[in-house]
Amino acid sequence: MSTTAESMNATQMDEWLSKKLDELLPTKLQKIEAARTPSMAIIATKGTLDWAYPPFILASTASALGWDTTIFFTFYGLLLLKKEIPCEVSPLGNPAMPMKMPFGPKWFQNYSWPMPNLLMAGVPGFEKVPPA
Repeated sequence: MSTTAESMNATQMDEWLSKKLDELLPTKLQKIEAARTPSMAIIATKGTLDWAYPPFILASTASALGWDTTIFFTFYGLLLLKKEIPCEVSPLGNPAMPMKMPFGPKWFQNYSWPMPNLLMAGVPGFEKVPPA
């Protein structure tokens, strides 16, 4: 005596499988969607105070709403993980990027050159405080 699967030809098997999938798949997808926790990934790219607020506020709001939240910190964004963030807002580039000199005496190599600020300080529109 043959089983049902053995007595079916390929066309009948395809029809049977299609019918079963149409029955089971929508309910299974609804169960998966109902059990899914929304998630969010945020990238923190700069280490200044003005760029610290967006990722932290978005992440804390999403977490309060029950979302799984992850913040990815790039190289310069790692400064936001310090206990004390230098409270400086700079429109002159990325002050988290220190410019070290690879040559010269030790005191010259260890000095942090504020290159973006130094180069753009004399250009109109790049001042920290707008003129009154």
